[in-house]
Formats: sequence, C-alpha cells, structure tokens
Amino acid sequence: MKTNLHDYSYFSKTQRNGFFALVCIILLIFFLCNSWLIAPDKTTTDFSEFEEDIAVFESAKNNNIPKSYEEVTSKKIVPSSSNSAPELFEFNPNTVSKEELIRLGISSSVATTFIKYRNTGAKFYKKEDLKKIYGIKAADYKRLEPYINIPKKKPSTKKPTKVLEKSKPKPKQLTPFDFNPNIATKETLLELGLSPKIAQTVLNFRSKGGKFWKKEDFKRIYGLTEKDYATLAPFINIPKEEFKKVKKIASLENIPKEFATTDLIKIDINNSSVEDWQKLNGVGEFTAKRIVNFRDKLGGYTSIEHIKETWNVPDSVIDKIAHQLIESPIVNKIPINSITADELKLHPYVKRKEAYVIVNFRTNHGNYANIEDLKKVGALTPFFIERITPYLSFE
Repeated sequence: MKTNLHDYSYFSKTQRNGFFALVCIILLIFFLCNSWLIAPDKTTTDFSEFEEDIAVFESAKNNNIPKSYEEVTSKKIVPSSSNSAPELFEFNPNTVSKEELIRLGISSSVATTFIKYRNTGAKFYKKEDLKKIYGIKAADYKRLEPYINIPKKKPSTKKPTKVLEKSKPKPKQLTPFDFNPNIATKETLLELGLSPKIAQTVLNFRSKGGKFWKKEDFKRIYGLTEKDYATLAPFINIPKEEFKKVKKIASLENIPKEFATTDLIKIDINNSSVEDWQKLNGVGEFTAKRIVNFRDKLGGYTSIEHIKETWNVPDSVIDKIAHQLIESPIVNKIPINSITADELKLHPYVKRKEAYVIVNFRTNHGNYANIEDLKKVGALTPFFIERITPYLSFE
C-alpha cells in the first residue's frame, strides 16, 4: 500500500486547534517574563539605622572615647550630649554584676557572656584571665586593666592536719562459750566472734553433708586461723554419741572389704553422700543418686519411711537397710516470708498455683507468723499444709 508525503504532514482539525492554543500559551509566558524583568524595582532600602550607627561612631570619635564595635552597633552609647560615657572604677571580675559591667563600657551581649562564663564555675585568678571572655577586645582590656582588682587569698593560719595512715581493721576478739558446731546457728557463730564469712562457711559445710565428729575437724573450716581454733577448742562440745558413731564407721575403713560386715555401717539420712549410701547392702549407684537428689530437692527427709517416696526406689530396699539409717533434722527449710513464687514452686511438694497463692496472700496480708496463718489461705488443702509444714521456717 503506497503512502504519500501528504499523508504524514496532514493534521486533523482538532490537532490544528491544539497546536495554535499551545503557540498562544508560549507567547503569553514570553511576554509576561519580559515585562517582569523590564519593570523597575520600586522597593527601596532603608539606610536610616546604618546612618544612625555612623553618627554614633563619629560622635564617640570626636569625644576621644574608645568604643568597641559591639557598643556602637548595639546603640548602648549615644552622642556625647547625653551623659552615658563609661565609668571607670575598681571591680572584681569574680563578683562584678552585669549592670556594673555595662557601666564600665562593656556591651550588654558581652556582659551576658561574662556572667555565663562565671556561672559555669570558672574563676578569674589574674588580670589576664579577662581576655578569655569572648567579645572582649584588646582596647577594652587595655582600658579596664588598671581597674581590675582580684583580692589575693590570705595564707591559711590553720596548721596542716597530718594525714593519718589507714590502719588495718583490728580483728574482732572472740568471746568463746560452749557450742556444738553440728547444730550451731549462724547467730551463735557470730556471737562467738567469728566473721560472717566463716560462719557461712560452717553452714555451707554442714548443708553439703559435712559433719564435725571431733574437735580437730573444726580446723578444716576455710579462713579459721590456728590461733582462733586454739581459743575455741576448749569450748567445742560434740556429744560422745556422735563421736562413737563415726569412730565405729571409721574403724571399718581399715578392714579388708572381704571381711567387712556392711551391717555395722550406719549413715545419717540427711547428711550422707552418694558414696555413703553405696556402702549399704543392696544400694547401688543409681539408687543412691535418686535418694540423694530427691532429698536435696526436699531439703531433707522427715523420717526413714519418708525415703520410700523416692521415685523408682522399691520399698523393700529401704526396709532392708532401715536398721542402718539414722534420722536427723531437716537440713534446708523454706523461708516462707522471703522466698519468691518462682523459687517456691521448685519444691517437689509445691505446685505453681500453690506457690503464687502463698506469695500473693503474704503480699496482701503481711508475713506468716506460724502455721495457723498459712491455714488461712483458703486455696491450700489440709493435705498440702500437713506435708509442707516440716519444711517451713517462719523467721
């Protein structure tokens, strides 16, 4: 199909109208721009303020009064016909006020800077320090320098105090009295004169199953000096019954295993290690670990029968060794008035709900004085209270 040049250069009526409208808009913008550029700017600049500053400067010059640029431009100085010439008088830059600085011929802005500098805690120790102030010109300083008066500090009449050397704290003297290290409380140990750290070491030793079978065992406490032990030794009172038990057990250590009779071995249910339990006939490592782990979570067994609650330990095993077990007080009790809910729920006999009920009741009603107060918590069953009572401490 043939196409002619005419076909490409042909415009419809609508296209022609649009083209003419575009040309008109372009011409209109062109004429507007030219008229704006050609039109004279009728705005004028007001030089009255500048002329006034010149007049002030000339007036000050004619009267031979040196002026700083800030003073002239801030219009604080007026022609000499007005009585506003700077006053010259002695001043202390550490105490001078803003008004006095202005009277001295310092501009208001520089005076403000001066006061701000001083308010930061800075002081002027000598005349030259005045140059540190931003805006103070050399001419200003030269004019004011003869009038700067910074009082010198009077020498102190007080005799210098001697610096005493820090003396090491004297060790607390012991006040010994009869005590049993196997049952002594922390307060008792502190009353003896032992340091809190040593007293806590004794409690930690006992909580891990340790026992003092004879006086000499007390020497093993870390931090206890030989001198302190010698002072306390005559007052250490360990009942003979306890000493006989350990003596009997210790005597077995020298007997060959094939001749040793395990029935002679007796252990404390709350202060014995896994190895101690393994010495009993019928108790292997697996069973011994279960018994000790459950005991540590509880805080101690209340009786020999109580051991039968240990999971996966047959009652027959406990019955077989019952005559070799020695009952003792619970080692770790629950401080019911200070323990948190998250800590309390870790006890095997306390569920999460019971732990939060106990702590919330304490928060709302105050500390528990005794077990009767705990019974007031309605959400707790009599069975729960009976089972948890031996483990509670109301201190």
